[in-house]
Amino acid sequence: MIFYALPVLIVFLLAFKPVDSFGGIGNGWTLKTWEELGNPNYPAIIWRTLWLGVVSTVVCVVVAVPISYCLARMRERTRGIFLMLIIVPFWTNFLIRIYAWKVFLHPDGIFKKILVWIGLIPEETMLLYNQWAVLAVMIYTYLPFAVLPIYA
Repeated sequence: MIFYALPVLIVFLLAFKPVDSFGGIGNGWTLKTWEELGNPNYPAIIWRTLWLGVVSTVVCVVVAVPISYCLARMRERTRGIFLMLIIVPFWTNFLIRIYAWKVFLHPDGIFKKILVWIGLIPEETMLLYNQWAVLAVMIYTYLPFAVLPIYA
């Protein structure tokens, strides 16, 4: 409880401290941070954040359950191969994996060119910098965190 409650208390207290010119913690106490919570942009941001979190969680669980079930029913050798396919991406840095998605979904990337060539999307479609790209990357990133515990 200490390792949870103490950091939460510290963050709560820091919300009453002013920000210095370098973005650090300033001297004194203020209610400015709490007053800025009235910004009219925040409800939309909070809603989008909650929506993406809930949808990515539901999709990860819905996809992870059958994958975990299939893993549990596979032969030993095949199971090892598929578990490695799930675990190996963890061996690369998180930021490198996210940057790879950015390259993959880039407006001039090969993936977009293939989709346009096939005729699935028009040329002006943006694959990057939208909620669907964020959702796809979140699902890709967190799916192993759903598969491995359910499988275990």
